[in-house]
Amino acid sequence: MNTETKLHDIKFFAEQFGCSPRKIQLLVAAGEFPAPIRIGRLIRWREEEVAAWVQSRAAAAGTQYRNAVTRSTPRGRPRNSDRGA
Repeated sequence: MNTETKLHDIKFFAEQFGCSPRKIQLLVAAGEFPAPIRIGRLIRWREEEVAAWVQSRAAAAGTQYRNAVTRSTPRGRPRNSDRGA
């Protein structure tokens, strides 16, 4: 049984997600990103916690996408050919 937990810093996740470290700090402050672990002056995140967060965001995005695709009325201004004029 492997009980080793991988810890990564903010730069690692910023590179993984293609954003700035500041964006991750803002997400943490807003409660939208997993809270870090502080070890002395070091700030690290557990890899499995962030992976679970990514999975939950992906599932929520898929639900939002499916709801957007199944709209019953078309968006935008109707075309002249659609008006029946």
